[in-house]
Amino acid sequence: MANNNSPILNKIEKGKKLQKLPFLIKHYKQTIFIGFIFVILAFCMMILTLIFTEISLIFFIFLISFFLFLGSLMLNAGFVGHEFLKILENILPENIKFDMIRLTMNFRYNEMIYSIRYHALYSPYTMWIYLLNYFPKYEGPVEHYQIWTKISDKNFFFENQYELAKKMRAQKISGALFPIQPTPPKNPFSNEIKYTFSKGERVPTLCYFDFAERNEKSILIAFLRKDASPGDIKKIIKIMQSEIDNITF
Repeated sequence: MANNNSPILNKIEKGKKLQKLPFLIKHYKQTIFIGFIFVILAFCMMILTLIFTEISLIFFIFLISFFLFLGSLMLNAGFVGHEFLKILENILPENIKFDMIRLTMNFRYNEMIYSIRYHALYSPYTMWIYLLNYFPKYEGPVEHYQIWTKISDKNFFFENQYELAKKMRAQKISGALFPIQPTPPKNPFSNEIKYTFSKGERVPTLCYFDFAERNEKSILIAFLRKDASPGDIKKIIKIMQSEIDNITF
């Protein structure tokens, strides 16, 4: 009789779960290709403005902006979807949903709902968040991952996640011109988090880990550099699970 933990059965189970992936993640190559098509269409529209000068310039500007917007959405969704696919292959969660505008993936893992967002530097949503939360007083955060899970339907007066994301800001003038990834501190945990890494558990790309507020609810959130590996993210989820078991409000 086959062992339930045999490599063959694990591979079959993995294949079944990956079949249920959102289209944009499962077919990230096609998503990227469609994005390039929209960008090419935008450049074609630019050329047509020089040829058909009698047609309204406003009409061409609208089409160019529309195609560039769609191209940016699809390209970012494809590239980020590829990275999310690597993460999913590493943890195999359930009920996976992907928001291509916010570049956010939601899923269930060990009875908890987690969200992973990739803060892409030039995505339309990132630009919007920058205008709402940082401009003109602060530089925007560099590219990074945010991982969070809800711990309560109430807000226990934590800072919101956009305030905490300032820890991922570009550093001074050089950082604004050439976005520099922050150096993870020896202790990335806030004073509210009573956690220490065990031997071999350290996450080299973890920059900050804390409680935060999101939509008037309390969450546990981690900020990781853009070079975080699927293994790093899996470790963060395990740390979150252990912290949730110890939370008392």
